[in-house]
Amino acid sequence: MTRILIADDQPIVRVALGNLIGRARDDWQLCGAAENGRAAVEQAKVLKPDVVVLDMQMPQMDGISAGRAIRAILPDTPVLIYTMFDSASLEPIAREAGLQGVVQKSRGAEILEAIREALSGKVIFAGEAGADEVRGRPAPIRPIRGETRQAI
Repeated sequence: MTRILIADDQPIVRVALGNLIGRARDDWQLCGAAENGRAAVEQAKVLKPDVVVLDMQMPQMDGISAGRAIRAILPDTPVLIYTMFDSASLEPIAREAGLQGVVQKSRGAEILEAIREALSGKVIFAGEAGADEVRGRPAPIRPIRGETRQAI
């Protein structure tokens, strides 16, 4: 069973994303849903999910900072940013943080394909080079720096 942790400060998004994931595959399970970045990090420590999906802009800790902290704790766990912001502007920051991809919320169900790709060790960055050039490369495993960036 693939365990997925999500974090978004909007309850309606958490419910919708949880429902989408729950219906996607029989072998996927929503193991946790956090309302902010700090709670996502704490839940990741306890739940040890197979993949984490984080909103970019959340209270207490943004998605990049939370993703960086989660990767420090669980270095083999893919972390994706699911955001309403322009993904091209976030992709370099997400890459530097060692995250596996950025998916715009406006693309809705594409998050499911991104989760599948991340679980298979691929990265999901299309803004910098184009999806065909980027998809299929191994996910970067980089040391995580202790620095914290606030919302962008």
